[in-house]
Amino acid sequence: MQEAQSVSLTTNTWTTSMCSESLMSLTSHWIASNWLRKSAVLQTSHLPGSHTAALIKDTICRMLDSWNLASKVHVVLRDNAKNVTKAMDDAQIKSLGCTAHTLQLALKEALESQRAIEDAVAVCRRDSRALFPLVWRRRGCAQSSRAFQAWSNIL
Repeated sequence: MQEAQSVSLTTNTWTTSMCSESLMSLTSHWIASNWLRKSAVLQTSHLPGSHTAALIKDTICRMLDSWNLASKVHVVLRDNAKNVTKAMDDAQIKSLGCTAHTLQLALKEALESQRAIEDAVAVCRRDSRALFPLVWRRRGCAQSSRAFQAWSNIL
């Protein structure tokens, strides 16, 4: 990555069910001298408190400084949240919203706005919860209760 003239970055912020703390990641993407595409997860940082544009800007700038990348950034691909967009604008970092994220949000909203689809999902969840333990017992799985618990958590 040090030999790269420029890098593109991706960043995301998330909280998992396993940990209530928010995290922000930074991944670098570049073309090596032999024309091979390279990527590396550079850093994941704790993002405490409210996710304001100022906090996100400070966090991303610290990450860029720690990797000496500020002058090499071509573009940052980010989600479309207003606070993230503002953070990149305030830091004067060229960025683009993720098209896949936009499409996923649009499809989710469209599907959830349709009562018939919402009802169908509810039926599938209910029937899957009833059917799953029977299938595992029939197959002789000794771990059917744990498998059912895992499956129920997914649904």
